[in-house]
Amino acid sequence: MGTRSPDKLPPLSRRARVLLLAAAGLIAVLLVRPHLVDAYVNWLWFGEVGVRSVWVTVVLTQVAIFVAVALVVGGTVFPALMLAYRSRPVFVPAARPTTRSRRTGPR
Repeated sequence: MGTRSPDKLPPLSRRARVLLLAAAGLIAVLLVRPHLVDAYVNWLWFGEVGVRSVWVTVVLTQVAIFVAVALVVGGTVFPALMLAYRSRPVFVPAARPTTRSRRTGPR
């Protein structure tokens, strides 16, 4: 067994990086494409029946609600995280840390 520290991972080869990026791009396209097609079809249909402004109003309202909720949630979670970070216990390791599993002798 190696003694490599767990925080250092071996570097990825160029081929592996390219394959990971291609896979991530494919997944992104597969997730986003149906929504874009749906929006485009709705854009065309509402324009054909002459009420495209209704569709634009609905979409803008949904975007505004998303932004408002994101700001409220972010404004709640961020201070909570900062408070938790500032009030965390300070960990000072002992000179020679020993855990129960590493101790030798009777229990």
